[in-house]
Amino acid sequence: EELKQQLRILQKQRQELLDVNKKWDEQYKLMKQHYSLKIMEMKERLTVCDKFITEVNAEQDKKQKDFDKKLVLAKEKIEKEQEKNTKLSAELCEIKQQSLNLKEQNATLTKRKDHQECEIQRLNKVLQKSVQNRHSYSNISISKFLPGLGNPARNIFGEETATQIEVLRHQAQIYENDFKEERRDRERLKERNEELEKRCKKLQSELQILKSQRMLGQTEKKSTGKNTAQQVKQFPLSTAKQWYPPPYCCSHWAAFPPHGTVCALPHCSNPSNLCHLQDRHGDRQQHPPNYQWYVSASDQLPPDVPQPRNLPNKEANGKTKTHY
Repeated sequence: EELKQQLRILQKQRQELLDVNKKWDEQYKLMKQHYSLKIMEMKERLTVCDKFITEVNAEQDKKQKDFDKKLVLAKEKIEKEQEKNTKLSAELCEIKQQSLNLKEQNATLTKRKDHQECEIQRLNKVLQKSVQNRHSYSNISISKFLPGLGNPARNIFGEETATQIEVLRHQAQIYENDFKEERRDRERLKERNEELEKRCKKLQSELQILKSQRMLGQTEKKSTGKNTAQQVKQFPLSTAKQWYPPPYCCSHWAAFPPHGTVCALPHCSNPSNLCHLQDRHGDRQQHPPNYQWYVSASDQLPPDVPQPRNLPNKEANGKTKTHY
C-alpha cells in the first residue's frame, strides 16, 4: 500500500513535471521567435548604420576636399596680395623719395626767385637813379661847360643816354624773362608735386585696403583650418563609435525538448550572445548546453521520496539546479 501511494505521488509529480516542461517548451518557442525577430531587426539596423556611416564618410571626404581646395585658393590669393603689397610698398617709397626731391627743388627755386626779385627791384632803383643823375648831370655839364654848344651836341649826349637806358631796359627785360621762366618752372614743379602727393595718398589707401584684406584672409584661413581640425578630430569618434543594441536580459528558463532531456535558455546579459543564438540552436541536439533552471518549493519532491537520476538536486541557496 505504501509503495502504491509513493507510485501515485511519483506519477503525480511526473505529470506536474510534464506540464511544466510543456509550458517551458511553449515559452522557449515564444522566446526563440521573439529573439529571432530581434536579431533580424538588429541586423537591419546594423545594415542601416553601416550605410549611414558610409554616407557620412563620403560626405566628410567631400567636405575635406572642398576645405583643402579653399585653403589652397586662399593661400594663393594671400601670396598674390603679398606680392602686390610688396610692389606697392616699393612704388610708395620711390614716390616719397621723388616728392622729397621735388620739395627740395621747390625750396631752392623759391629762394632763387626771392633773391632775383630783390635783385630786380634793386637794379630798377639803381637804373632809375642812374638815369635821373645822368640826365641832370648831362644838362648841367652842357649848359655849364659848353654854353655856346648848339642842339647837335645835346642830341649826341641824348643819344648816348638813350642807348644806355635801352641797354639797361634790355637787361631788365632779360631778368624779367628769367623770372617768369622760373615762375613757370616752379608752378609746374608744384603741380607735379601735388599730383605725386595725390598718387601717394591713393597708394597708401590701396596699401591699407590690401593689408586689411590680408588680415581678413589670414583670419579666415585660421578659422577654416581650426574648423577642419575640429571636424577631423570629431569624425573618427563619430565613425569609430560602434552601435550596440540594447541589452536584453531574460530569466533562467528550463525546457524539456521533445526527446525528454532537461535544458534551459542561456543567460542574455551580454548582447553579443544574441548573434550566436541561431548557430547554437542548430547544435543544441548534438551538444546541449549546460543551462540552469529553477523549480519552486511547491514543485519539489517530498523528503521521504528518493531522488532519481537526472532530477533536480538541492543546493545550499534553497534552489535546485539541473545539469545535463
